Order: sequence, then C-alpha cells, then structure tokens
Amino acid sequence: MLREAEAFRVRVGPGSWWDLWHYHADWPGWGNVRWSYRLAHLRALAIVFRKVIDAMASIPTPFQTWVLLDVDDAGQDAVYIHSPNPNGSPFPLPTGGVWESAGIVHELMTVLLPGLELRVNRRSWRVEDEDGSRLRTAYLVYSPVAGTPLESQGSSGR
Repeated sequence: MLREAEAFRVRVGPGSWWDLWHYHADWPGWGNVRWSYRLAHLRALAIVFRKVIDAMASIPTPFQTWVLLDVDDAGQDAVYIHSPNPNGSPFPLPTGGVWESAGIVHELMTVLLPGLELRVNRRSWRVEDEDGSRLRTAYLVYSPVAGTPLESQGSSGR
C-alpha cells in the first residue's frame, strides 16, 4: 500500500480537469479493524496528498485538493482533487463551516504532513438506511497553500 502511494502520479496535461476525483488507500476498510492499520493507510494518503500538491504546483489549472477522513469508515478516507470541469460540478466547491488549525485530527495530519500548513473542517450529516437514522461525521483537511482554498471567504482558522 505504501509502495502504491509512492508510485502514485497525477496525470496532468493540457485541458486536464477533475470532477471530485479521489484516491482511496483502504477500500476494504482494514482501518476499521485496528488503529495501527488505519494509521498505515493514513500515511499512504498523506504521501498521495503531498504528491498531488507537488504536481499541481506546476500547472496553471485552478484546483482544490483535500483529504477526507470518515470517522466511522476507514474505507471512505480519500484524497480528492477538484477543478473546473465540463460536467458542471461547482468550482470552487462550496464547503462552509468553521476551519480550524487545532484539535486531534489537525495534530495527527500535521505529524503525517510535516511542514505543511493545514486546516480542518468537521462535517456531520444524517443518513437513513436499513438500520434507521444515524449521524455520520467526517473531517476535511486541506492546505491553504495548495490551490484554491476550501474555506469560504470570512471563515477563519483557530
């Protein structure tokens, strides 16, 4: 898994675009079994996130990139790339909410991405499924030095 992350390359060229494209390091959800498994997959996502930032810094296409961490399902953790696209998905992606530079998720991601300024946003939503209604929570992590910010104008980090 770490070798795959190290080998990862963003394919960029004239006319490149991404419509909520994402990379999962742990589709099967092994990180749900044991924290050490999830941490290894988060290391892989950090490697891919850094590679995305490095690749995107050299092209003029506006983009947004972030890491999504799903509290309940490690299989949903992913690195995202989004840009203006012919599919009509909004760009920049509106996110809203409060972005912070503190907390346990920020601390963890700062260790995995040393030297990179990071912001974290906690998202919660209600889902209905065969087990009834439940609350889902995820964290978005991005760097304001990489691409178009995810923070809305007027929101601030703490």
